[in-house]
Amino acid sequence: MIRIAFVINFSVVDWLGGYYVIKNLIMSINLNKPKNLQIFVFIKETESEKYFRDLNVNVIRTNFFGSISFVRRVYSKLQILLFGRSKFFEDFFLKYKINLVSHYIPLGRNSEIKSFSWITDFQHLYYPHYFTFLQRILRTINIFYIAISSSKIILSSNSSSSDLKKIINFNLKKIFVHPFFFGNYNSKNIININKLKKKFNIKKNFFFLPNQYWFHKNHLLVLKSIVELKKRYNLSINIISSGSMYAKNSKAYYQKVYNFVEEQGLRDNYKYIGVVNEKELWSLMHYSLAIINPSEFEGWNTSVMQAKALSKYNIISNIKAHIEQKNSKTILFANNDPISLSKTIFKFLNNKKKNNYKDNKRINNINFINYGKKYITLVKSILN
Repeated sequence: MIRIAFVINFSVVDWLGGYYVIKNLIMSINLNKPKNLQIFVFIKETESEKYFRDLNVNVIRTNFFGSISFVRRVYSKLQILLFGRSKFFEDFFLKYKINLVSHYIPLGRNSEIKSFSWITDFQHLYYPHYFTFLQRILRTINIFYIAISSSKIILSSNSSSSDLKKIINFNLKKIFVHPFFFGNYNSKNIININKLKKKFNIKKNFFFLPNQYWFHKNHLLVLKSIVELKKRYNLSINIISSGSMYAKNSKAYYQKVYNFVEEQGLRDNYKYIGVVNEKELWSLMHYSLAIINPSEFEGWNTSVMQAKALSKYNIISNIKAHIEQKNSKTILFANNDPISLSKTIFKFLNNKKKNNYKDNKRINNINFINYGKKYITLVKSILN
């Protein structure tokens, strides 16, 4: 029996993207899953199990990961780095007869338990001003640590793979590029538009911006493009924004965005609705004119993949990961250029094209099935 563990040692609300990646990988595995494979999901005791219902997994609620002291963490990392294993971590997972831990910390080159460590991106190389000097040093050290101590390093894009090779030259067979996909969303779960309008006070056709309020997500660019649309084309659009303003201590950034809205008189154009549940998220995407994503940097963008699963138009910045993610409904604009975005939106509203929804849906479904199949093949090759 193969027993795979995923560890959710973060707040789901604060990092919805990470949660969606793990959830959808599990869903894709289940579409391909052999009978001799079991999945365990370890979550904090304070986290709700509702996020993992209907996934056919063993959910283990535990305080183990959250209660580990700083001294214990450092000591265990040194053991893993120097001796290739930590009995402290090994013993915990062996209690549940786990063979492989995925998307979590490395367990060491000599560990009985294999580990797939996921590095989301290398943003600190491109936007160092978003990090303190110490944070940049620690992130780089952690990359070396993962490279030495993991069975495999999971990356979500070829651009991330190129970035890793710039930092460290090691056995490239350790790199597993595994772009994540979302399955086609069941239209029966889409909430009635009138219910959404009533709950969120939506009055107009809208573009949807579903990003957490982190600096690199670049909400301010969208606000500046609204100003440009009014000035250049006498055009007023409506943006609905969702996501946590508390994620990664970014309340200061949210305040900066809010101040810009007030200063430029954009209350009627930009509406923040906070964190929404998964069904509301998919429904808002479904009814939107298009999804807008102005990110300055991504390892692989979650909302772009969700929009593709719904066959929605994606108006996104032309960063490397977004270019890898594009399909027939992708419209790229120049990164960090509000004039380019305003021109793109204006053109989109005046020249909307139609694509074959059924064909997009079929291609996305094939990609989603292959996503889990590729992962299972890797697991078997590592464990056999």
